[in-house]
Amino acid sequence: MKVSIDPKYCVGHGMCHLNAPDVFGLDDDGHGVALEGEIPSALRESARLGSESCPQQAISIEE
Repeated sequence: MKVSIDPKYCVGHGMCHLNAPDVFGLDDDGHGVALEGEIPSALRESARLGSESCPQQAISIEE
């Protein structure tokens, strides 16, 4: 699984980071950033939760 955040849609609500801090962080402007590369299996549910919590639907998950 890989996750990505589309910067065109992310407005910095921070819900991804709030709900899945091991997978999502925030940049200096408060916009979401995702772990790069393959998400470890132990964090996959967390990644889904963070993605689902995005009100802008800016997060994509590739299985």
